[in-house]
Amino acid sequence: MNKTDTTADLELIERRAKGLHDWLEKNGRGCFEEQLHVHAGTKEKIYWHYGYMVALADVLRYLCGDTLATDSTPSHTHSQDKHN
Repeated sequence: MNKTDTTADLELIERRAKGLHDWLEKNGRGCFEEQLHVHAGTKEKIYWHYGYMVALADVLRYLCGDTLATDSTPSHTHSQDKHN
């Protein structure tokens, strides 16, 4: 992997992070202030760790040659939205 590839990889990850931030601004604004994931024993803490684990797996998969989804929302959101 050369420097150009690394820069492109970082830019894609940065765009993905920005997309998720924008999605949270629109759909879950309270999470920025509430920070419930830092409280022991909460579901939010468990889901935060689960989300972090999935994010790390996604980045590792991407860095090993697979591509990330181009959509800026979590993949499970789409199936959940269909039911709402």
